[in-house]
Amino acid sequence: MNKKIFIKELSNKEEWLEAFPVMNQLRAHLDEAGYLQLIEEAAEKEGYKMAALFEGSKIAAVIGFMPMITLYNGRFIWVCDLVTHEERRSKGYGKHCFSLQKTGRRNTSTNWFPFPRDYSGRKHIVFISRKWNMIR
Repeated sequence: MNKKIFIKELSNKEEWLEAFPVMNQLRAHLDEAGYLQLIEEAAEKEGYKMAALFEGSKIAAVIGFMPMITLYNGRFIWVCDLVTHEERRSKGYGKHCFSLQKTGRRNTSTNWFPFPRDYSGRKHIVFISRKWNMIR
């Protein structure tokens, strides 16, 4: 049976807590209370947003992002967090999260930079840029 795949913005404590087990695979140093505190503060002060890719009724991937403006890049979307549940990796869900976010901003002049250009994990940038053609 094929499960419905869809993405949904998470915008309240209940939804953020539902995403915690997946996000905790990336941010293992955070407990639930610290996780919620940081999301609330980042959402209020920095415009942080979180979305989840669902496989049926289960969260398969989570992306956290926020708009930024710098003299170097102009307006862009900064991807702060991107993780796919360890049991659901290699299905293209990370790429799907990027694709849906790009579609959602189609009518804006915002660029899309998943990582800073001087990111020390250069192999990840090369992988992302080759696989998804996302980096300038």
